[in-house]
Amino acid sequence: MTMKSRTRIPISPNQPTKNAARLCYRSVLTAALMLGLPTAHAALTHEYSFNDNPSSTNCIDSVGGATGNLYPGASFPGNGTLALDGTTGFVWLPDDLVSNYTSVTFEVWATPTSNPTWARLFDFGINQGGPGTGGAGGTGGNGINWMYMCLNDGNGTYRGDINPGGNVAGPQPAAGQLHHLVWTIDNVAQTTAIYDNGQMVGFLSNFAATPQAVGHTYNDYIGRSQWPDAYFPGSLDEFRIYNSALTPVQVEADYEKGAGVVNAAAGTLSALQFNNAVGMVVGGKFTPSVLGNYSSLSNLVNITTMGGITYSSDNTNVLSYNSDGNFHANNTGTTTVHATYSGKTANLTVTVSTEPAVLLHRYSFNGTAGSTQITDSIGGANGTLMNGSATATLTGNGKLALDGNGSSGYVSLPSGLMAQLTNATFEIWVTNLDNFTDWAELYAFGTNNGTRGFTYITLIPNNPASSKIRLDYAGGTDQFVDAPISLPYNTLTCLAVNYNYSAQTASIYANGRLLATGTMTKPLYTIPDSNNYIGQSEWYGSSDPYFNGVIDEFRIYRGVESDLQLAIDAATGPDNVITNTGALLSVN
Repeated sequence: MTMKSRTRIPISPNQPTKNAARLCYRSVLTAALMLGLPTAHAALTHEYSFNDNPSSTNCIDSVGGATGNLYPGASFPGNGTLALDGTTGFVWLPDDLVSNYTSVTFEVWATPTSNPTWARLFDFGINQGGPGTGGAGGTGGNGINWMYMCLNDGNGTYRGDINPGGNVAGPQPAAGQLHHLVWTIDNVAQTTAIYDNGQMVGFLSNFAATPQAVGHTYNDYIGRSQWPDAYFPGSLDEFRIYNSALTPVQVEADYEKGAGVVNAAAGTLSALQFNNAVGMVVGGKFTPSVLGNYSSLSNLVNITTMGGITYSSDNTNVLSYNSDGNFHANNTGTTTVHATYSGKTANLTVTVSTEPAVLLHRYSFNGTAGSTQITDSIGGANGTLMNGSATATLTGNGKLALDGNGSSGYVSLPSGLMAQLTNATFEIWVTNLDNFTDWAELYAFGTNNGTRGFTYITLIPNNPASSKIRLDYAGGTDQFVDAPISLPYNTLTCLAVNYNYSAQTASIYANGRLLATGTMTKPLYTIPDSNNYIGQSEWYGSSDPYFNGVIDEFRIYRGVESDLQLAIDAATGPDNVITNTGALLSVN
């Protein structure tokens, strides 16, 4: 493709109305800075309003003067938007647009017509092909350094990504609708966040990446990638860049006022309220969520990530606020907790109780040899043995034999098993007959498309990353817990998982002994579990093998079993359910 000149042109007083408004604002801003007056939007450094003449190939920056150029497939329809055809169209902006920034905000009003994987709203960086390369069908090769936003990454999620550094992800915005999309990097607070229509949908702390660390960028694109990825299809109504991180309050104000308003006012804070549940279980914890009511805004704003909020509890024996930033449930009882910010206080009365573990599903594999029904004797959620054969079968004596890839045998369970679970215990008695297969899975609950899993929780006897047992919660950013051992070979093992969402932890046990505990912050009940399996991976159509071994029993409890109860279960074996152990006789 022939490169067009990237000549910058002066801002003309004859630009359409919205640009004239921007010029007026810029003049006021300049005067305010000269007079030393306070300005709410002094951090706004670049603004592309797309009110350019339909015949123009220049994309005016009404604040920073960094005018870009349109390339074939990008156009101005004349309605204040930039249209991108998703095939070749993009805008090339000047080099190093944000390369000296330590903090930044990218703010875009966009309507995607579809969400191709890796298509970029914008991408500022460099790649192997040099200036002017990249995009689908291009010769640029791979990206080297970058900052970009896309609406569909490799996991099907909305993503802000900076290299070197990291990324933050959230739910994918729907195609065919106008979205107000914001990505902030705050180098002072060491945080990053992404927003969709005023709502924070992704957040990370301890985030040290900056545009300054990315360095020199000569491919500053709207709608095009540094990589050979799809072009963005849709329209942009406005694109703004700030050299600081907008607060959640300002993001909401901009969303509510729309693309035509700069320096949108939120008004004054009139009240606070908690956005947390009023019930907890002993041993649990929760991160406080605080909403602010502002006089000029229609919606409440989640201000939890803003500095300066203080928390307290009337009774710390029941509920205490600890240095990890969470309220912890210490004992049963009721107390009121408080959040104070900017002279306003929110109150929440919380009751802490105990939660007994209740057996919901029990699969004992007691069907007759050769049958395919896998009976749930407690909950009635019966499963089906798939691809049964002489070597993948119910044995007739209370066991299920699976032969791995010999027949690709597995059990398909009904959907919805995760929907009623907040805290849970999963117990399985298993004999592993293949000590070397990577990524075979004992059970998996979630969704897939046949060749890749999307959102799921799974227990893996031997993962190649650590060659150990792994509990993996995949979806967006994965969370996992690795045990210090792999599943023993040719030995009956009681393997248990305590998923304690209330305490934000998960633990792995073998034969009643605790092996490992790690952080788990994702609720089971949000997993869309239409694909639930015993012995098959959510990636079964890709490269993951089937499980090779014998399963004696599989149980699912609502609530978390105690360490003592798990030890009792392991000692009494798969054929007995003992909930009343009787009196303690002695201690050794």
